Amino acid sequence: MKKKFADCSKINEIQEKEFKKIAIKNDPYWATVCCTTILKVTNKWDVPRENGNDVTILDVGYKWITLYPKAENFAITAIYNAKSELVEFYFDIAKKVKYKSRIPYILDLYLDIVMTKDNQVIFLDEEELKNALNTLAISQKDYDLAKRTADKIVNKFHNQQNFEELKETAGRFLNDLA
Repeated sequence: MKKKFADCSKINEIQEKEFKKIAIKNDPYWATVCCTTILKVTNKWDVPRENGNDVTILDVGYKWITLYPKAENFAITAIYNAKSELVEFYFDIAKKVKYKSRIPYILDLYLDIVMTKDNQVIFLDEEELKNALNTLAISQKDYDLAKRTADKIVNKFHNQQNFEELKETAGRFLNDLA
């Protein structure tokens, strides 16, 4: 199971970055929020979308605001371009959220969800999740947790009101940290 750290320390394409983290004290839902500002990359990341267009999610000047909810099995990365415009939300489904030297990281459960800036839902790595189960890299319990968590994410954040609240929250943290 992969570990994904909030400070993007395992992403080889990022050569230089600025990282900030705040612990959220008096919020009933959010535990920690991190901001990674991309200063230098070896390669930008363009990802294909179903409409035939590519979307850039990593490049110089991009900011990734990663939100860690309390008592949830996922992290949300709000990706902003160099003009601080929302590109998309990326949900990493996790077995657990942990901390090492006060830096949050997840134990990745393979399945990911993208919600575009227009609230379109895209599931990623469903085959990778199935293969992990078939090769015993994860248990049936972990597989079921990933599927339940994906359903929970879509049911909560695909709702337009909750999606708008998430955009507002991520934007507020962008202003506070960037």
